[in-house]
Amino acid sequence: MAATSGFKARWPELAERDAGFGAAQNEAYNLSAFAFRGVALPDTATKTRVLVLGNSFARDFINMGRASGNFSHHIVSYDENTCPLQFDAAARRNLSKADFIVFGSFAKRCVTRWLPDAARDTNARIIVLGTKNFGWNNNAVMLLDPAVRYAYRTKVLDDALALNELERRSIPPPLFVDLLGMLMDGDRRVAVFTPDRKFISQDREHLTHAGAAYVGGIVFRDPRLRALAAGVSFSP
Repeated sequence: MAATSGFKARWPELAERDAGFGAAQNEAYNLSAFAFRGVALPDTATKTRVLVLGNSFARDFINMGRASGNFSHHIVSYDENTCPLQFDAAARRNLSKADFIVFGSFAKRCVTRWLPDAARDTNARIIVLGTKNFGWNNNAVMLLDPAVRYAYRTKVLDDALALNELERRSIPPPLFVDLLGMLMDGDRRVAVFTPDRKFISQDREHLTHAGAAYVGGIVFRDPRLRALAAGVSFSP
């Protein structure tokens, strides 16, 4: 789904006023965050220095910050890392210079192992992002009557809820940002479309450009991310 963008042939209404709509749109947007891979963080903090670690969900976070206007005065570096965390010399220099380090997607498995070494590796404020999910199948949503389709909220998958709860319990509370908790309503449902009727996620996990702007506008209300956007310390 990420590679094909799903419905462009069958529902051209989704492409209206969307210059980026087309084959591989969603994948290409997520991969655009590779532009930040290996960016060297400077010694002097003339701008807030942010190191983002993870895979495609971490790239979503970079896109959220950009699309929602929360990375206006930041220098962002991205390191695609897996467990166990492995840092080359350049990455270790970034660790030592970062003001904020943000972990995406592999939170529990990696962060809990690395935290005992964090005091040695960095003085940065550490933020751990929870998972996100936008249901099971967008085809069913598109079969709904247009009068109700765009306001529809879909049930978060049980596996995603279980993973989020495990991470929420395992990560020290001052570090953890519960993305699903901010996106879900009381029935554990999330929006499928932005207010201007664009898919938030065409593959139900990764964000479109419209989705990144919409989700970023919500999750950057968290005090940890608000502090990151402002480039200041925070009190958990």
